[in-house]
Amino acid sequence: MEFPEGVTIIPLSKEYLKKAIKLVESVFTDEEDSVRREIEASVYEKKFEKYITKIDRHTKSLEYFIAVDPKGRLMGIIGIYTLIENYKDTLWIGWYCVDKKHRRRGVGKLLLDFSITKARERNKSYICLYTSTDRNEEEAQDIYDKYGFYVTEIVHKDGYNILFRKKTL
Repeated sequence: MEFPEGVTIIPLSKEYLKKAIKLVESVFTDEEDSVRREIEASVYEKKFEKYITKIDRHTKSLEYFIAVDPKGRLMGIIGIYTLIENYKDTLWIGWYCVDKKHRRRGVGKLLLDFSITKARERNKSYICLYTSTDRNEEEAQDIYDKYGFYVTEIVHKDGYNILFRKKTL
């Protein structure tokens, strides 16, 4: 899939794995261990099997996609996954972020549009995500609102709230 400015969205591969993990960890600084385990599970089948049996038994499928520039540099990442309890009608968005050097250039919108398109192609009725009121995720709230993701649940956590959001397709 080709996008303006030569940005391409491709499945995450072993080649980009370390850079992708480093990017997500740089944005979500207090989630390092879970970031690495989840993203590695999307690339390595054996790690996926361990992930769904020992870490997150609700996950049914897990994929990550990255945005790269014409020189092959990583610009952003987005995950999509399904849960056992609602896999037939719902696709979830996983770790999603854009490198600070590439923000405000439409890369985040491309990744979000990409995941919404994937959900529609897979005949899902909903696409969901969870985010938080942490200051690192403030800007994302505006994007989610513009895209029609509405808050379905708020969970209070240490000094901030986790927001569950849903979009009807």
